[in-house]
This record gives sequence, C-alpha cells and structure tokens, in this order.
Amino acid sequence: MKKLPIHSTLDLIMDALRDECAQGTWQDKLPGARVLAQHLGTSAPTVQKALARLAQEGVLVKPGARRAYQISPDWQQKGSKTKRSKQKTLLILTHMEADEIPDSSRHTLQLIKSRMLQKGWQVHSQVINFVHVKTPQKAWDQSIQADENTVILTLFGRPAIAEWAARHGHKIIFLGGIVDNIKVPLVAVNVSNLAQRAMDLLVSQGHSKIVLPLNDRTDSFKEKLRLITRQAVESAGGVYSQAYHNPESPYFMPEVVKGMVQTMTKGSLPTAIVCIDWKEMLAVQSCLCQAGLRIPQDVSLVLLFDQPDVEWFEPPLTRFRSPSEGLATAVCNYLLKGQLDESTISVPAEFIPGRSIAPARK
Repeated sequence: MKKLPIHSTLDLIMDALRDECAQGTWQDKLPGARVLAQHLGTSAPTVQKALARLAQEGVLVKPGARRAYQISPDWQQKGSKTKRSKQKTLLILTHMEADEIPDSSRHTLQLIKSRMLQKGWQVHSQVINFVHVKTPQKAWDQSIQADENTVILTLFGRPAIAEWAARHGHKIIFLGGIVDNIKVPLVAVNVSNLAQRAMDLLVSQGHSKIVLPLNDRTDSFKEKLRLITRQAVESAGGVYSQAYHNPESPYFMPEVVKGMVQTMTKGSLPTAIVCIDWKEMLAVQSCLCQAGLRIPQDVSLVLLFDQPDVEWFEPPLTRFRSPSEGLATAVCNYLLKGQLDESTISVPAEFIPGRSIAPARK
C-alpha cells in the first residue's frame, strides 16, 4: 500500500509563502519573519525555516545577512501555474488577537487553516472589532481585504459583519456567533442545548438555586438562556429571579465575575453555578475557595465549554468538550462545496461527567 504524504507545518507555511510570491503580493521585498508569522498564524522561527528553504529552492534570494528576502527574478520569470484570478482565499476574521482566543477555538482554526492550505487555498487572518458594534462600519470597506475569490470565516460572528459582507457581495460563514434574522451559514455548538442538559442534570440532583451568569452577551442569546434557566428553576419548585439566577454585566472581566460571586457568598448562596466560559469558571472557583466553600459539597459547578487546562482542575469538572475536529470538518466541507447556503450546522459536544456535581445541600 502506498503511504500517504505527511504535510508538516513547515511544508504548509512554505506552500502559503510560495503562493503569495506567485501572486505578486510582495513586489519588492518580503516582510520580516515576525510580521509573516502573525499573518500566517504561526511562529517566527517556523517562518524563518520556511524562508531559508524557499531560498534553497530558488524561490527567494537574500542580498545580505541583515537584509530582507526578495523574490528571485529567475523564479518570477518562470511564472506560477496558479493565477491570481482563480486563487481561492480564506480570510479568517476574529475580534481578538490570536493569543486571546480560547484554546479550543484556536485549535479549530488551526485545523481549518491546515486543511485548506493542503487543498491549495490561501489562508489569511485579520483582527476586526465586529462584536461590539450594531451596524456595519464604513472603515471595514478599506480594512477588510477581500475580493470575489475570498470566503470570509468569522469566529463568533455577529449580524453587523454579516450585513457588511452581504452589501459587498462577499461570501461569509460564521464559526460560532449570533445570526439573529440575518441569513448566513453558521457552524457551531448549540449553547442552548448544552445549557438545557446542564440544567436538567442539576434539577435531577435537587437544585433550584442555580446561577448562570450572562456577562457581555447579546440580547437574543441572553433571552434564550434566561428562558432555559427559568424553566429549570420553576420545574424544581423554585421562584425565578433574573437578577439572582442570571446576573449580568456588559463587561466580561475578572473583577466583574468575582464581584458577582462574592455578593452571592455573602447573601443567598446558590447550590450550583453554570459557567459558559473557562475564565469565568476560574474566577468563580477562586472566590468559592476564598470563602471556604467546597466543590461540590457546598456548590456544584458545570462548565459548558472546556479548555485543555481543565484537566488540571480538581475535582474534575463536569463539562462539555468542544468538538474541534467536527467543527473544522463542517467548515471545510462548506468551503469546498464552492457554493454556500444559508443553513446552520450544529455540531454536538461530548459530555464529560466529572465530579463537580453533587445533590443540592439542605
């Protein structure tokens, strides 16, 4: 049996740089390794190795030790088999820098980049603030680099960026996010389903004093989670209070979450807390420990989206594992179809029982 070729990260970076050179992205000289690394979503040392290899191939030349790489005139004259007009490009838009993206989401994006590069696509990344705006921004016309051959993949998309893409005739797909009434393809984990499963599990253990914070979330998202929380609390015989069971703030910062939990520990202590975000869970756990409260004997915890660092948590958290492979596969299948439709693909998350849930304290 013939072995399949193995594509390393270095090979993929070389392919991406070679394509950029062929398309005339850089007319004079290439940017430095750090700039290219940020552009490609990889490390500067890997880019340095890729540049050196391309120089060995004759694609690039380097006039001197402290001078930037340039495209070899001989290689340029040979031309590239790939024409710019036919080159497919994936532009990944995020609203935060790479090191701020949750690990599970970053891993999913890395899988998508790798697979699309292997399919001959160009892949670029760009940071645009589209989360905290209500309408499309005029500045995006110049800042977002997309043409008729570009498909935009938006991490945690919002209606404003979808509206902008529609106005300019750009194809766009969301990897997670909020679509409201905008027609845009969405690949995501259904957070409402996870929250419902978490609530059902807690109610089965006798919990009614359940808190699910909703910090820095959209109105439509909060409305869905409030309804799920209300139904769970009332089914357990409790009286729902939005301020208590779904506390919220327009800001998502450690001091905000800690302030909420500290208020709870001094008043009517909940028997269970459900956190959407890992950082939120860390703030909750820290405050509970400072108050001398035990998990799960005093307060049960459930995390809706785990991260690799969760493995260090003690006791093991009851949580849902983000399906990075499934999300990446769904996005890539969408992209390779060549024609995007306005449908939603919900990828199921794996439930991890953990040991952070116990019967509600009396």
